Amino acid sequence: MTIIFYLIGLVVGCLITVAYQRHKKSIAKELPRQDSGRQDKQIYLEDDKAPLAKELPRQDSGRKDNPSYLEDKIWYEEELNFLFKFNETLIAAVNTQDVLQRITEAAYNFLPIERAVFLTWDKNAEKFSFACAVGWQHDKSQESLAIGRDSISGMVVKNRELLVVADLTQDQYLNKLKKEEYLQKSFISAPLIYKDEILGVLHVCGKRTTESFTQRDVSVVMNI
Repeated sequence: MTIIFYLIGLVVGCLITVAYQRHKKSIAKELPRQDSGRQDKQIYLEDDKAPLAKELPRQDSGRKDNPSYLEDKIWYEEELNFLFKFNETLIAAVNTQDVLQRITEAAYNFLPIERAVFLTWDKNAEKFSFACAVGWQHDKSQESLAIGRDSISGMVVKNRELLVVADLTQDQYLNKLKKEEYLQKSFISAPLIYKDEILGVLHVCGKRTTESFTQRDVSVVMNI
């Protein structure tokens, strides 16, 4: 039970930090820049002198890699709402397994992905075990896996860093590692670290859209 409350406390602290940073960014974006050289910075109506909303960037639907200010703002609000609801969900968890299940389900439900898999790491045995999976069927009677450090999950544990793969078939190095059948083409793999100890790896796999994983997707996984 102790580790659950530590995890929940850690998540609450992260959520408060994320909310504060998002709020500062939003305010910074909305404030007009001081530019004495521009006479057309604001346009006023003649009757009430109210500034027109001319400073927002124009929608550019032809550039998917450069979302507009309004699209960014909508996404940040959606992500923030998701994280607060996620926090409420974690608080209701009754044990460690329940926490891991809720983490996996949250990633699967919010992101446009085909499956989410969470593996726990046993550093003494140097092997992984299934904690839970959504969107992928596995034999629950065989929780221990025949994968260790010589796998992609093992590499994530070793490097202690988030891994984003756009196309596994095109990565010669990763293809030399031991296969994990839930990792097929595109995925994000993130280590869960608590008090400098690796607890496991969350795999967010198979984006349902044609585009690759974006920085927005990565941000969600990191915040989870």
